[in-house]
Amino acid sequence: MNQKKFTLLFFIIAFVFVFTAGADEWAQWRGTHRNSISSEKNWNPYSLQSAAKVLWKTNINKGYSGIAVNGERIYTLGNNGRKDTVYCLDKNTGRILWQYSYSCSGGQYPGPRATPTVDNDRVYTLSGKGDLYCFNASNGTVIWSKNLQSAYNVQLPTWYLAGSPLVVDNMLFLNANISGIALNKYNGNTIWASRSGTCGYAAPVFFKIGGTRGVLIFGAKALYGVELTSGKVLWSYPWVTSNDVNAADPLVFDNKIFITSGYGKGCALLEFSSSSVRRIWQNTAIASHFTSPVYFNGFIYGVHGNAGSGRLRTLDPATGQIKLDQNLGFGSFIIVDNKLIYLRENGTITIATASPYQYSLIASAKLLSSTHWTPPSFANGRLYIRNVQGYIVCVDLSS
Repeated sequence: MNQKKFTLLFFIIAFVFVFTAGADEWAQWRGTHRNSISSEKNWNPYSLQSAAKVLWKTNINKGYSGIAVNGERIYTLGNNGRKDTVYCLDKNTGRILWQYSYSCSGGQYPGPRATPTVDNDRVYTLSGKGDLYCFNASNGTVIWSKNLQSAYNVQLPTWYLAGSPLVVDNMLFLNANISGIALNKYNGNTIWASRSGTCGYAAPVFFKIGGTRGVLIFGAKALYGVELTSGKVLWSYPWVTSNDVNAADPLVFDNKIFITSGYGKGCALLEFSSSSVRRIWQNTAIASHFTSPVYFNGFIYGVHGNAGSGRLRTLDPATGQIKLDQNLGFGSFIIVDNKLIYLRENGTITIATASPYQYSLIASAKLLSSTHWTPPSFANGRLYIRNVQGYIVCVDLSS
């Protein structure tokens, strides 16, 4: 290879590295690592304050499904009262690239809850009533589908299924029945299924402890640590709440698990192994209705309160003591490059430095009205916001 070609190849590789290092996709529930954290740096939080640049706005009908961003496309779901529709949109324009509808009533608080999971050339979606689909991500062709109620005698919780599908290796995990279901992601065949019963609302969470790999299933009345490939329950921790609402994802760090539920239940820090679990502490410092907590720079971030009234709080995991208590109202949040983006349920967006001790506001804006219970998504300098009426707005924060 001559020097000119070598130099050109070097700059191409360097460009690709810089571009990919500075941007993250958001191809599933809570982002690349399913933890509501992005390391993306190529964005300007102050641009929200100066003049929020709305690239596009569209409506995909009612629901709470989040926005999955992968490459040039985004995926989400909506419901018109009679049917669910899975949408694939152009991320630059909001134009529909493909859509697929099936019969599904909206129910109370109408619309789907789970966020699509994009895995390479496939996208997996789940309705509130257990309609599970695997699509070709490019053209929307159905690769396989099944209904969890008929296939596994799944008992729906009061507000229907909400846990977004989790992909690990060749397996697809679902929070359904007592302690979960695992399917072959390629064909939908059963790998294992727990006994019939009512589930919780949280998404499955992967964990690894020692040489054991497993999945956490936050059930209706307990947290289950389940071995990944067999479905064997390694241990369980009782956690009974009002209305059986265990909706916030369990938070795993080191050999610890933080769980929280609303209606005054509170939170607990657990220590676990491949065969046991024990409580370290329990209090009511964070009682989260359904906003999932985040572990960032050694502290626990969460939303204390039920829909209608809430506060952003941080906890010291060693003691469970509150370090920050900020009255932002009920909402959800993500952390991008050490900045905390908080979406209040009334539609107000605030960006602040992600500090466990002090809330330092950088910018704020309000772009949509109605109720916002869906966490924001962020990818390639763009922020995606959705309200319960199905309006989506894409905001450019890249400059």
